[in-house]
Amino acid sequence: MEPSNVVGQLKRSGQSDTTLLARLRRLTRRQSGRKLSALSACKAVINGKHPSLEVRAFFEGLRADDKHYWIATYYALLMPQKKRRKLAAYFTPPQLAKYAIDKLRELGIHLGTSKILDPSSGGAAFLVPLAESIALDARKKQLDPRVTLGKIHETIAGIEIDKSLVRLSELLLADLLAGEITKTRRKLRISITHGDTLESVQPTPIYDAVIGNPPYGRVFRPAKAVLSQYASVISDGYVNKYALFIQRAIAWTRPGGVICLIVPMSFLGGPYFAALRKHILEQAAVVSLDPIEQRSDLFMDVLCDVCVLTLRKKGSPQAPVVPSSSLVRTHRPAQRLGTLSCLSDSLSPLRIAAPTWF
Repeated sequence: MEPSNVVGQLKRSGQSDTTLLARLRRLTRRQSGRKLSALSACKAVINGKHPSLEVRAFFEGLRADDKHYWIATYYALLMPQKKRRKLAAYFTPPQLAKYAIDKLRELGIHLGTSKILDPSSGGAAFLVPLAESIALDARKKQLDPRVTLGKIHETIAGIEIDKSLVRLSELLLADLLAGEITKTRRKLRISITHGDTLESVQPTPIYDAVIGNPPYGRVFRPAKAVLSQYASVISDGYVNKYALFIQRAIAWTRPGGVICLIVPMSFLGGPYFAALRKHILEQAAVVSLDPIEQRSDLFMDVLCDVCVLTLRKKGSPQAPVVPSSSLVRTHRPAQRLGTLSCLSDSLSPLRIAAPTWF
């Protein structure tokens, strides 16, 4: 049997998330013969009623953000591997989600009043900390819980292609906001849409910010409709999902709004992403491009180099910004690398004007 509060004990002893992930994988394999669906298993964890004492012990005593992240990861591990890879269901660790949210704050996005969208909301990796920030501020100010829940409903939105992940997100948010729900005796209303972001109608720029960790991966034999609809970010017929999500994110953001996405660094150079670079530089100002420290335990089964890309959409008066770059280190402060060279020529790669680059 796993010792009680094993995750908390491992974190305090300095063991990495790799150790925790390996332990959760073993627990998941032991559950493979059970009849619980992935969603039912996660719901049982949230309610503290999972039939396995080992699984209950793994999650016991965790802080809300760690607990919700590991529940979403548990869900991903319970999915068939083929489905997991198709959906790119690899969720964002809470420390990276908070880093991206802090970027929004620094650029004038006010949680609780600014409208924010996650177009690939998955296991609520961004929705949970966004809602938590609003709730903590409201509790500090002793606001009516009905006001708190109203702010969350009106200002935070998500889109997710997997119906069960929509439901899991609702369960995680309900767990986070259990106190407010109990006091108001109202059902939680969350603006999470079940649908395919890339096949939705043409976005309208209604959001103050778009944040997320969109799926990555090449689209082989793309449909003619995709090639036509996303022509502005496609070069030589090469289609990668995250390029399409970047185009959508910019389109959904109002002029002067902020886009903050965790994406692969492959778009920085090369002919396959020339159209994407051109589109980004035409539509937005690059605020920062922050590489994420290379660690095998950061994203489950994701091997490519990734970064936090922050943009401000053009179209409203803004003070000039010198694009910057910092190395994001998950358990230490970010290390400044230098400034970015963003040439208007789309064939030129984006470069960091400093010798410190990995």
